[in-house]
Amino acid sequence: MNLFSIDGDSGFSEPSNIVLLKMGKYMEKMLTTDMDEFNEHFVLDLMTNKPKKELSEELQKELLQEDYFRYMRSGKMMLRSQIDTRGVDEDGNDIVFELKTRAIAPQRYDIDNYIDYLDYEIGKFRGRE
Repeated sequence: MNLFSIDGDSGFSEPSNIVLLKMGKYMEKMLTTDMDEFNEHFVLDLMTNKPKKELSEELQKELLQEDYFRYMRSGKMMLRSQIDTRGVDEDGNDIVFELKTRAIAPQRYDIDNYIDYLDYEIGKFRGRE
């Protein structure tokens, strides 16, 4: 039986959008972590440039875990879907789910100067009308 799969390969070079990838991971963590825990472990103190609390060994391991995937076969093609995070539903069952985070347009289109837009605020729910 022949089974095919396609995967991206960026080669040996670091992708130019690595900042966006990392920012997305932090935003996903922000949306799936208790606010106080996130602020203690991921927000840097302006005086020390360090988080208020160091990450516990357990939290470090969780952050370094591989991404979650779901696989499906369609004919001779193997499809893989990356799942961003996991949780537990109200009945105590394990669930996995996808979060979509996007950087603001100025950061995406001027990635080399992304730091200039860290205080950018979105003022409208929709763009030009």
